Amino acid sequence: MRLHGGVKGWGKRFWQGPKLVGKREIPGVEGLEGGESVEFRLRDEDGEEGYPGTLDVSVVYTTGKQKLGGKEIRVLGIEYEVKLVDDGKGVEETVVNVTKSFFTLGPEEPNVDDCFIVDAKSESTPLDTRSSSLTTLVKASHPETGIHLEVLSTEPAFQFYTGKYIDVPAVEGLEARGARSGFCVEPSRYVNAN
Repeated sequence: MRLHGGVKGWGKRFWQGPKLVGKREIPGVEGLEGGESVEFRLRDEDGEEGYPGTLDVSVVYTTGKQKLGGKEIRVLGIEYEVKLVDDGKGVEETVVNVTKSFFTLGPEEPNVDDCFIVDAKSESTPLDTRSSSLTTLVKASHPETGIHLEVLSTEPAFQFYTGKYIDVPAVEGLEARGARSGFCVEPSRYVNAN
């Protein structure tokens, strides 16, 4: 078991893309205007970081606007797909748990780090959750910036990390990022469920 995929995890690799994939709907979002989408792809070969099986991975980002409570809001949908490829090596299963990470709403420092279970009945969780109903995991807002973030998912659990150990120096005119300058909401399968 490796955190974030290991030394050469997917977050440290170059993905193919972005490729324009046209307009799409975001499941659970009514009245979406726009829906422009881009796709990124990655092939993870058998044995990478010690994991069996060759995987084809796709991430599609879809953005648009929605009117909600008399206000126009920006919506971002993220859809992951992972396929185990028959590469002739006979691998029939592997462990994978794909998620998305950091958001920044403002300079204040929240103080929560934890893992939350949305649906504790693991035997009832299907492998393909795309047809499942979206559940609101987190609502966060910043009164000064006006940014409001809602994270919804079909996954049965999520982790919340406040960025307590962020330590990124200033580079190329960009400000340094210190502790709690962003936070993670990581919808996922059950943690350590191998």
